[in-house]
Amino acid sequence: MAIALQASIPGAAGSQSNLVPHRFRDGFFRVQREGDDISCIHVEDLRSVCRYLHKGYQLAMSAADGHSMPSWLPAEQVRIAVR
Repeated sequence: MAIALQASIPGAAGSQSNLVPHRFRDGFFRVQREGDDISCIHVEDLRSVCRYLHKGYQLAMSAADGHSMPSWLPAEQVRIAVR
């Protein structure tokens, strides 16, 4: 079973930017609760990321090509697909 997380956000001129979870250099994904002062939580696998999304955490996501800086997206904007 594979889990895919993706989000599309409209950009300038109506173009869509496809985003995927950003894996940082240390190999972890990052989640954080909006408005919390605590630093973000390091998450190792996408299944755990999904659990945090269901709890209302934000996820650091970036363009699929990996060249953009990560940005925080709320759970409502992230689509979860299980294959």
